[in-house]
Amino acid sequence: MSSPRPALASCVALAILALALTAPSTAVAADPVIAAAGDIACDPASDYFNDGTGDATHCHQQATANLLSSGAYTQVLPLGDTQYENGTLAKFQTSYDPSWGRMRSISRPAVGNHEYSSGAAGYFDYFNGVGNLTGPAGDRSQGYYSFDVSLPSGSRWHIVAINSECSSSNAGNVGQAGACDAGSAQDQWLKADLAANTTACTLAYWHHPLFSSGGIGNNAPMQQIWRDLYAAGTDVVLNGHDHNYERFSPQNPQGTSDAANGIREFVVGTGGKSQLAMGTLKPNSEVRQNSAFGVLELALHDNGYNWRFAPEAGQSYTDSGSASCHGTPATAPPVASTTDAGSIGPDSARALGSVNPNDQVTTYHFDYGGTGSYGLSTTDQQVTPSDNTDHQLSAVLTGLAASTTYHYRVVATNGSGTTYGQDRTFTTAAQASTAYSRDVLATPGLQGYWRLGESTGTLAADAVGAHTGTFGGGFTLAQPGVLFGDVDTAALFDGASGEMTANGLGLSGSGSIEGWFYWQRGAVLLRDSTSASTGGWILAWDNGGTLYYRVAGKSFSTGRSANTYKNAWHHFVLTKSSGRVTLYIDGSAVHSSKSAPNTAAVMPWHVMRNGTYSTYAGGRVDELAIYGSALSASAVARHYALGRSG
Repeated sequence: MSSPRPALASCVALAILALALTAPSTAVAADPVIAAAGDIACDPASDYFNDGTGDATHCHQQATANLLSSGAYTQVLPLGDTQYENGTLAKFQTSYDPSWGRMRSISRPAVGNHEYSSGAAGYFDYFNGVGNLTGPAGDRSQGYYSFDVSLPSGSRWHIVAINSECSSSNAGNVGQAGACDAGSAQDQWLKADLAANTTACTLAYWHHPLFSSGGIGNNAPMQQIWRDLYAAGTDVVLNGHDHNYERFSPQNPQGTSDAANGIREFVVGTGGKSQLAMGTLKPNSEVRQNSAFGVLELALHDNGYNWRFAPEAGQSYTDSGSASCHGTPATAPPVASTTDAGSIGPDSARALGSVNPNDQVTTYHFDYGGTGSYGLSTTDQQVTPSDNTDHQLSAVLTGLAASTTYHYRVVATNGSGTTYGQDRTFTTAAQASTAYSRDVLATPGLQGYWRLGESTGTLAADAVGAHTGTFGGGFTLAQPGVLFGDVDTAALFDGASGEMTANGLGLSGSGSIEGWFYWQRGAVLLRDSTSASTGGWILAWDNGGTLYYRVAGKSFSTGRSANTYKNAWHHFVLTKSSGRVTLYIDGSAVHSSKSAPNTAAVMPWHVMRNGTYSTYAGGRVDELAIYGSALSASAVARHYALGRSG
């Protein structure tokens, strides 16, 4: 429970921890104690640095380091953002080294986004040694690793360090976008590491939390890592990033309370840099504070652990408790979620759902009908592979009547039971319609039109006939499309390696890019092949949560949240006429400028990939078109209306 107590000198506090905490096993005094915190050392150039002593609310890295300097800890776990603002070696040597660097010999760090602000070279040089490939921070090409902490009894705790840069807004620029997704190298390594682990207790740590009541946490890309850890019976997760302290009760990867098998998460962003305001209170949050710097102490025992938040000298806040370790959760029914329907005609539609088989052989089908009692079902299909990840699955619903509302849901079954997705509805079209495609084909200046309605193969037909595109990497065809009344389908891209490339008009002085996107994750929807990281043409991209676009190497901020345009179909159009550029979304202009340059786009176009960079976006794409002239506002509005209503 959380309670205030008078501040104690670090040596006295550790003595009390060793003598007084009651553990779920014997040999408390001799069992190892580890310490952890993130968001640590201020930039030496900071106005608050003050030769490393900071001020009242900033740069307390020396104060928190003093808590660690007693020598009583077996291991110190820096939880990322160890050195601000960009983690160069010189800054590590000036700020981190005189403070937390005193414990470098027993430190096993996790990398954060501020280390990657300089490519993480300074971070790996500092912890591993200049130029060394491996060391206490792991392989510098990976940033993830594991080790064991031994107990006097002969048992061990398994400790796993994860690279969470996949959650950063800069992930695409440093090659880390998708690096935590299902099937990624890190995901495959983690599953193998956990499968080989024979210890009773497991702890994992990284920088960006999946769950946080702070203002910058809640990093969805970490959910697959949580799934892997949960399936393997992991007990504790430690994170930083939000500059506060928060403790959650045990929960599963969906954020549901799970006292039997859940993972207890601690956010410990209190290493010294600064304190940040709290955000929206998350379910299962037990305690939280943003007023005291400090470190989390964990005493590791044969079958459990004790925790205590140790505040810096002069502060009184603390939090303490104990818990037992648990084993691997029992097999579970699949997780099923009904999503949208598309390619809706007068007598058929395609339904989409998501199924996680929970590591068991699983089948699925869709129920559908005129009422919530359904009455019709598609043929059972098997989810492949039978892993612990979400699979987007679709099926064609046939035998429908025009202008009729239908209910539908996905149903998944494995050896542990059957799960029913949510009931959702759609209304069929009164009649088939090709109005949208006919209007696009008749629009002046059309240079290329990829409908992306293929059912097989790797070629994307150009309806104009000039520039056949190519699908590559992780993609799935014949997915529910956006156009109402038109049963033509869309293409789904996995966000890890999937893209469509196509040559076309190299836009410069005037032109337009148009398409429909069901954007689920990743940063860049469409980009040309300009090699410069700051150059080229980008239809839309998520730049740290804000929606941007780029024309001829000049970037423009819309000032709008990128998340507003995710997880639903949206119509994007970027137009250019001489220096004037306009971004339209869903038929309306959201941003315009008169200062765009005229540098030509470099072919080919990359759909759902950040140009030539190995970072991708996930979701569906439909009806992509390139024009050699700027679409008028009325043409944009007309196309949007035709797509929605037929």
